[in-house]
Amino acid sequence: MKLVDRQGALSRGLADIRTQFAVPSSFPAEVLAEAEAAAAMPIASRADWTSRSFVTLDPATSTDLDQAFAIERSGQDIILYYAIADTAWFVSPAGALDREAWTRGETIYLPDGRVPLHPTVLSEGALSLLPDQTRASHATSHLMSLVFVVRGVRMKRVSPRREPWRGSPRRRRRGCERCRAAPHRPRRRRREAASSRCARTP
Repeated sequence: MKLVDRQGALSRGLADIRTQFAVPSSFPAEVLAEAEAAAAMPIASRADWTSRSFVTLDPATSTDLDQAFAIERSGQDIILYYAIADTAWFVSPAGALDREAWTRGETIYLPDGRVPLHPTVLSEGALSLLPDQTRASHATSHLMSLVFVVRGVRMKRVSPRREPWRGSPRRRRRGCERCRAAPHRPRRRRREAASSRCARTP
């Protein structure tokens, strides 16, 4: 669908919304500098999960990918591996990146674009689970029956490698009650916290 806005009313309206709610248009120089340095950090101190074939449920053109999964058979059961980008590996507590993330709260999506939580060198680079790239992640492994009765859960820091995109629709996820009740915090941190709680759920 192509949106026609010959009079510029939509553009002006969206600009007014950004102004009214003080939506940031750029990152401070110190945040960008810290992000560049963080993106160059080597991945260490984690299990090597690059042998597993991880995939994401995102359009082919998406570049800010923070979650992926893999499924394997284990006898009569299956193992579901779930990985989420390890933001804490790159963002130092109380640093410029951390302060900016708490100010923004989450990535903001508008009809004319999005305002990222972190600079794109991280959100679309070092933190993004892009195809054929090894990334720092937190992961859980869920042993379950073929009728999805969970038999056990483990969680660890890993370095998965995502498979090339082969086409799959985006689906809306529903978390457990404890995850949906999580307090407000930057989006990636909130997801990591929810993943940790789910990993401890019997």
